[in-house]
Amino acid sequence: MKKKRVIIVVLIAALLTAFLLKLKWAKEEAITLRVSYMQKAITLDSLTDIAEKQGYFEKNGVIIKKVLAEKVLEPLLMKKNADVALTTGVPALKGFLDNYKIKVLAIVNNYNPLLYSTSRFPVSRYPKKAVKMVRNVGISIHTSVIVPRHAVERLLFSILLQNMGVDIKQVSFVEIPQESARAAALLRGELDLAFFGSEKIRDQLKELGDFTVLEPREIFKDLYVPSEIVITEKALKEKPEAAKRFVKSIYQAMQYVDGNKKEAIAYFKEKHGLSQKQAGILYQSLVESRANLDYVPSEDNMADFLEAAIEETKPKNPDRELNQFFFKDYAKAAIE
Repeated sequence: MKKKRVIIVVLIAALLTAFLLKLKWAKEEAITLRVSYMQKAITLDSLTDIAEKQGYFEKNGVIIKKVLAEKVLEPLLMKKNADVALTTGVPALKGFLDNYKIKVLAIVNNYNPLLYSTSRFPVSRYPKKAVKMVRNVGISIHTSVIVPRHAVERLLFSILLQNMGVDIKQVSFVEIPQESARAAALLRGELDLAFFGSEKIRDQLKELGDFTVLEPREIFKDLYVPSEIVITEKALKEKPEAAKRFVKSIYQAMQYVDGNKKEAIAYFKEKHGLSQKQAGILYQSLVESRANLDYVPSEDNMADFLEAAIEETKPKNPDRELNQFFFKDYAKAAIE
């Protein structure tokens, strides 16, 4: 009889332990977000790293699991093992208009030429006053399983050329992946303008011919192509509190970067193997990319971008209601 009581007690204890462990797992799962993460994405995933290093995720009570990805949005759209991602706006919009179930939670920065190596230095064989004569433009190649080939570059460069006064309907894009090959085509007169990321190539072109290096800040000043926090509808429904805490943590990371220049530059230098000068430029560019930027997503601020993106990416459902693309509550709560 005594032996039976012991067995019963042991069984009850085991069942109770299993129940408590399951309860703990369920609670942890509810506040755990799987973040699609690209180690080479200098600006966007840096915010996740900084939020983690500064303890914002822990303080706000959200558990982060990084899911390494070659293309940051793919795990969300392909229903793989991620809930949320920090990504550029073109693939996200394309995914939404292709009827994928995703939403934008916040806007983290705007496009800045110094943050993207492929378009840092526009070089033209025409002087600034005659840049409207540009017809053949050399660009890099971008591939994505979500966005049609080259759509990101073509969209950005179309808007940029319009900012420069070029009639985009008269322009032909020449897709040349290697910068050296683009430079050679420019020297041969096959291109009127090309975009480069290499300062060395830019300087060599200036020495070899009568080329004009256009000032990036000037032609990019009116460009609005946001980067965003994107979440699956499933994760937003099942883990609303985790999503809210994540959005708050990223906002705090943005504030930390803005308010701690020395520390942020040191982080960029160490993390990405940059020189002090390069890290400083990156920091300044990141801060500038958020100037007058609203963390709360809204279609009202994105009219030109949305129209151009739809035209360039040719989505399956371009008439999908855009108000369904934005979930504003958590960004509003973060900045209050």
